[in-house]
Amino acid sequence: MTKDLISRRYADPYATGIASWHGVKGMLDAGVQTCSQHYILNEQETFRSVMQKVPISSNVNDKTNHEVYL
Repeated sequence: MTKDLISRRYADPYATGIASWHGVKGMLDAGVQTCSQHYILNEQETFRSVMQKVPISSNVNDKTNHEVYL
């Protein structure tokens, strides 16, 4: 199972959490060590494309962080 298979599976944060939990649980049950990375606020895609010249801010206020991500 690759990193891309687990991360960003759904746009809905709750569904992503459930799907990620099942993936991690399956790996742990198979004796594979796991490490969760990019737990929250990992939607920033700035400069991932060579065509993008203008930086994009991904600042999130505290209320949004807790209501959407935590």
